[in-house]
Amino acid sequence: MTSRYARLLAHYPCLFLLLVIVVVGVLTTVSIIKQRLPSFEDPLLGFETRGTEIAQRLISWKNLLEASRPSGIFSGNPYEEQLTKEIHQKQEEEMQQKKENKTKKNKKRKKKKKKKKKEKEETLDDTDTDDKDELHVDEDWKELEQLALTGEDEVMHEEDGANEFPEVFFCGNPGDVYSHMVISSIDGYGTLFSRESLLSICSLEKKFAQKQLYSDFCDESSAGQCCRAWSLPSYIALLHNHTSCFDITNEDVNETLVLLKACAHYYHHMELLPDCYDRGCPGVPDFCIQHNAVYNILHFLTDTDFLPPGAENSTMLKATVMFLPLPRSSSMLPYFLQLHHDDLTAGNVQVVAMDFGSKWALFDKFLIDDMLLVGLAGIIVSFCLWFYTSSFFVTVVTLAGIIMCLSMAYFFYTVVFRLSFFPFMNLLTVIIAIGVGVDNAFIYCKMWKLAKMEKNAGTLVKLVSDTLEHASLSMFVTSLTTAVAFFTSYVSQITAIKCFGVFAGMCILANFLLMVTWLPAAVVVSEKYFNCSIALPACLHCLTVFSSICDWSRVFFEKIIPCAIIKGRWLWLLLLGTLGALGIFSVVYLPGLRLPDSRFFQLLHSSHLFETYDRDYHRAFWFQRVKDEMSHTLPMHFIWGILPVDTGNPLNPHDSGDIMLDDAFDATSPESQIWLLNFCRQARRQNFYQPTLGPLLPNCFIETFVSFMSRECIDEIEGVDRSPCCQNSTFPFSRDVFELCIIEGLRVLYETPSEFYIPGIAGPKFLRESGRLQVIVVEYDTKFKYSLSYEDMQKFYMELETWTKEEMKAAPPGMSRGWFISDLGFYDIQNSLAHGTPVAIGIAMSLSFIVLSLTTLNLLLSIYSIVTIAFVIFTTSGVLVLLGWTLNVLEAITVSVAIGLAGDFTLHYAIAYKMCLEEDRTSRTVFSLSQMGSPITMAALTTFLAGLLMFPSHIIAYFRIGIFLVVLMSLSYIYSTIFFLSLLSVAGPEKDCTQLHLSKSSCSSCCRSTVKDHADKTRYNFGLSESTLSTSSAPAHSSDTHELEPLTMSSNRNDRGSVSRYARTTQYKPSPKPVPKRQRSQSGGMGGTSRSLSSSRDRKISLPSVSASSLDCPQHHHIPVAVSSNSIIYADDNGDPIIPNRSPRIPNIWLKRI
Repeated sequence: MTSRYARLLAHYPCLFLLLVIVVVGVLTTVSIIKQRLPSFEDPLLGFETRGTEIAQRLISWKNLLEASRPSGIFSGNPYEEQLTKEIHQKQEEEMQQKKENKTKKNKKRKKKKKKKKKEKEETLDDTDTDDKDELHVDEDWKELEQLALTGEDEVMHEEDGANEFPEVFFCGNPGDVYSHMVISSIDGYGTLFSRESLLSICSLEKKFAQKQLYSDFCDESSAGQCCRAWSLPSYIALLHNHTSCFDITNEDVNETLVLLKACAHYYHHMELLPDCYDRGCPGVPDFCIQHNAVYNILHFLTDTDFLPPGAENSTMLKATVMFLPLPRSSSMLPYFLQLHHDDLTAGNVQVVAMDFGSKWALFDKFLIDDMLLVGLAGIIVSFCLWFYTSSFFVTVVTLAGIIMCLSMAYFFYTVVFRLSFFPFMNLLTVIIAIGVGVDNAFIYCKMWKLAKMEKNAGTLVKLVSDTLEHASLSMFVTSLTTAVAFFTSYVSQITAIKCFGVFAGMCILANFLLMVTWLPAAVVVSEKYFNCSIALPACLHCLTVFSSICDWSRVFFEKIIPCAIIKGRWLWLLLLGTLGALGIFSVVYLPGLRLPDSRFFQLLHSSHLFETYDRDYHRAFWFQRVKDEMSHTLPMHFIWGILPVDTGNPLNPHDSGDIMLDDAFDATSPESQIWLLNFCRQARRQNFYQPTLGPLLPNCFIETFVSFMSRECIDEIEGVDRSPCCQNSTFPFSRDVFELCIIEGLRVLYETPSEFYIPGIAGPKFLRESGRLQVIVVEYDTKFKYSLSYEDMQKFYMELETWTKEEMKAAPPGMSRGWFISDLGFYDIQNSLAHGTPVAIGIAMSLSFIVLSLTTLNLLLSIYSIVTIAFVIFTTSGVLVLLGWTLNVLEAITVSVAIGLAGDFTLHYAIAYKMCLEEDRTSRTVFSLSQMGSPITMAALTTFLAGLLMFPSHIIAYFRIGIFLVVLMSLSYIYSTIFFLSLLSVAGPEKDCTQLHLSKSSCSSCCRSTVKDHADKTRYNFGLSESTLSTSSAPAHSSDTHELEPLTMSSNRNDRGSVSRYARTTQYKPSPKPVPKRQRSQSGGMGGTSRSLSSSRDRKISLPSVSASSLDCPQHHHIPVAVSSNSIIYADDNGDPIIPNRSPRIPNIWLKRI
């Protein structure tokens, strides 16, 4: 099969290239037409769990909230639904009446002329009326303008009569809907509450307002000018009747500080409120509410360490906020870019953080800009590949193959798997594809060079066949293990990680497919038509330098590195083994791989102003902290009537599925009523229950309903009989009474004033179509505070989940499927990362071991490879832990990448070790290094450079993947080349030790001495019928290591038609006659010791004359053998001679060139 495929590749390479281009072009076109290109407007989309128990509950809860909207299927007030239906019915009747009236008018055709006259007159009257109305509007508008002008000049008289200032100094109050920035002192120690610092802040305010785009986005006052920014010096100017913040004095600053100290007590005790200036606040002095200045300064402008609760004398102001009259939205990105390039300092202050609401828009911009770095990495890798192959054509084709494998992966991702969600994390696959694609190209080109150095390799078909036979196995094993590692990411419960695993895995498989179709065809085309290819050295001097590098690399990989590894193998094993153990210790125990401790996913560098605000200043001011703390009390929601099932697509965060109704739900039975009432009472008795001030009307509706049913049956005022919805009905109520009176009870509840009841999600929910009670929600607050600590949230979840399940066991059948949910989204992400990542690593390692065992059929070699890969993974993870990385979504993706890429180099060495025909472990180790050393070095170098070029990226994901690739490639190369080969040189399998055979059920004994049959590896210098392809990759070098191997012929002279095989002898003595240099085997490029690449089909060839030396003769005489250049003998398809007869007088023969 391989020879037929190789024959097609050798004879029709252009057809293969054209076919691949057409196929990939069609696949790309189909994927673009079928699926629109991905958008990254929300880069955090997909960073949530799907499929876990908590995730299914959160999805069901989200669907319940959507279904409870006015357009949803549930209604909280069925009485209102009845009114709505009546209104719609009335509207339909009115429409019907209009139609009837129109019909009557059509019957009165005789009065048509009169109607026209009347219509004209009415039109004229209407015109006059409109003109009059316009005159009135113009007068009103002029009056409003006059009032506005008067309002701008109107002064405000304070009680003390000292402060008078325009009412419109600010356009309203500050808030987080406006863009704002944090200002701090440059030295970081001085207080900002000084005249010098405040004047510097005022200078910054003026600088920002003078920007070109400021007037395009700012809110305008009634005078048509941009509103004033809300800043601390401006409020001091307002309090002291100054027109500009540059006019404030030291006395103004000191008086304002005294004012804030006097009013801070009222603010922290929630007596000073934002509406005190409008409606007044009893008990709060008037000087604390003037202009609402004190509240806005303490709440919005100063940090929480300034005049904190209980320490109102602490006047150290470390940071202050300036609110600009600009909207906080993505539209502010142009203004931010204009501002960001300027100096953000003035005097002794500087801007240290910003929140313009443009973080995601800026991320989208950087995502496109930083693709230039990926392109630069591709260019650098191209030069390395060009240097290694000396073929510009092969280099271009390899890069085109990398692009095509991404296109093919996108086709399978969008069309075959029908995945519509494409997270931005999938873009990291581009860097991985470059590394893997170039790695495979290096391996194939190396095998091609070695095959060409086999002068008995025969025709071009034989050359392609031998190269594919040896390169495809190594590429297949590494590609399959890498793809398996990526696909195992699918076990993760986080959508973005699942999608990344699918796309990256398909990209690796597509790359392998192109490496055995696209690249071989390109190499053949280069060999046929670009044999004098564009070499990187363009002059004789460069050619000499290039030749020296190749000589040095050959000596390095054949002499220096093998000697260093074998001589110091015990030292390397000790050092690298200890380093691996330390890596395991640092990941598992101390400091350990920590879970994320922030809900804010970092998109940009830590030093960026947007990231600094989210990380350091988000809760440093009261306006944000109060809002967060109000929502930081963890609620508990208990739901009945819908099943916690996620029916949506787990790989599409936009698809939440539909609500699954619980058909067994029944809350109207007397048993359910009694149990639900006891459930609410038991919940309030638990330690986790937090009492809430005020009436709890909707929290547990059954209690409110029982209280409602205790009312008098006869309304004394209206004289209405309320039966049966009154005290005559006893609890538990019958089904009929319950269904009838619950609607009446909700009607009364919804009429309750908003001070006591605001409709929410808690309570019963009815289907709009049928009016049937379908859902019940009971909710209370807990004593637990929301925490980013995994342990604290786990304690909260386990305590409530355990109690809820115990209560559900005693519930009647109609209420037994209730479930509990709270604000557990981030905890579920932490839990999935904590448990899913080790599972993914274990599955990937196990599958990699299975793949390696099936390909090498050597148990010991597979175990050594997995141990080395494990050391690479844990050592890499240990370095990242020491760098402060936490196990977030990006880090979980890098772990899966580490599993996929950590074993490539080790597996290349293992395959080469296994394919070596030598029997002793030392020779096998040297052979493995000499064959794979140079391509692995180039692959590691190119991927290392690709990661290094990601360092300047603005996006933290690119930057961290760059760090990861640099660390991974360094450690992977060290462990695979030094540790793994040292391990093989010490205890590697020899002969057939632990080698499994497909034809045998057991492995061969390690102790049994067997003689391994193999094909002749002697190199013959003979002319080919087809053109012998010279090595174009580098200048040729004579190799002193290509020695002739002893051959023992074991056929009977009388069996002339039989084909004998050679058995290896263990003795060797070189011929005293030197081999001419021009007849020696040549090595090329970065290659090492060449070996025979052979098959086993018989054909006829021409051989040069050889001589035979007898080992039995003490003189080792050289006996000429009658084999001329025209002699025809039997040979294998690979060119190895098969001599059917020999003289019985010559027991042992060595063949060598004459």
